[in-house]
Amino acid sequence: MAGRSISAGAGLCIVVLGAERGRISQALRGLPVRLAVNRRWQSGQGSSIARGIRALPRSASHALVLAVDQWRIEARTIRRLLSVARDRPVASRYSGRMGIPVVFPRSWFARLTALSGERGAQALLNAAAVRTCDLPEAASDLDVAADIAPARRRGWNSRA
Repeated sequence: MAGRSISAGAGLCIVVLGAERGRISQALRGLPVRLAVNRRWQSGQGSSIARGIRALPRSASHALVLAVDQWRIEARTIRRLLSVARDRPVASRYSGRMGIPVVFPRSWFARLTALSGERGAQALLNAAAVRTCDLPEAASDLDVAADIAPARRRGWNSRA
């Protein structure tokens, strides 16, 4: 996903590491990314989002939050999200709900750094005026090992 973000021209790419951080940092070797370690990764996605936001430079106007397991997200998908990002969050809409990838404006950074737990930013998004972008490809993710074989049959490459 880091390579796709870079290809999309998203700007500085910060990869938040938790479990398997040694193996993942090796896989990212050579890519122009900044690594941020979330020592509380077991507490859930919220703490990883908070850690990533804290790693942003003060000059960042927006933050693009991606999940590594949404294997059908392409650079063109990321560019589409970024093209509509302005003064309020832009969330992906898929499977009848909204979620990540999301682009957050700077005005949301304080709320995001306060996140913890499993739900990530979902409650914040549900309570706000959020722009959405239909991205049915975001519904395809790799939650369990059994998801990998079907994804590979549909063209997923873990190195892309």
